[in-house]
Amino acid sequence: MKSKSLMFWLALLFVFAGTMIVWAAFRRRGQSGSQVATTVSLPDSTPLVDFILTERSGQKFSSSSLAGKGWVASFFFTSCPQECWQQNLQIKDLVDAYGEKGITFVSITCDPERDTPLKLAEYADRLSAPEKHWLFLTGPLPYIQRLGEEIFKVSVSPTTHSKKLILIERTGDVRGYFSWSDPAQIQLFRQELDKMLAAEPSA
Repeated sequence: MKSKSLMFWLALLFVFAGTMIVWAAFRRRGQSGSQVATTVSLPDSTPLVDFILTERSGQKFSSSSLAGKGWVASFFFTSCPQECWQQNLQIKDLVDAYGEKGITFVSITCDPERDTPLKLAEYADRLSAPEKHWLFLTGPLPYIQRLGEEIFKVSVSPTTHSKKLILIERTGDVRGYFSWSDPAQIQLFRQELDKMLAAEPSA
């Protein structure tokens, strides 16, 4: 009788111990899962400093590759019937004047669903846009909207975008915003480009 009672209590002890082990394991797993979730969500809550998009060539492009250089950003979409084309003709003149002097022009679509790398390449060919000095970029729309707001401080939505040319310093800071359709603004823009090129790069 005593033996049976002892076996009963031992069995109960083993069941209790097993339950505690399983509970501890789930607790550790839950804590680990929380840490992973925090790590994964961090990039979404951290303001963008650089961005990575896809160029018309199909290659990935990182804005960090422009560190220490002056460059110009703009937004457009290829199906825009008139304004975007006129904007890019203006940029073409600027590329011809400043591309070989070291200024890179970066045009980002705000209609990435339709503006695939192939579509961008066809559009760039119509402009005779040199690949070395003029980049055409696409990527997920939510990401493009984030970089518009967080890096360039402009709003971006499908087929709606800023009409400004955004001049970026060698330091990565925005130097100024210039309306492509205003001749006085374009003249001022050229003056700022000339000043930037004349200044010695920071050591």
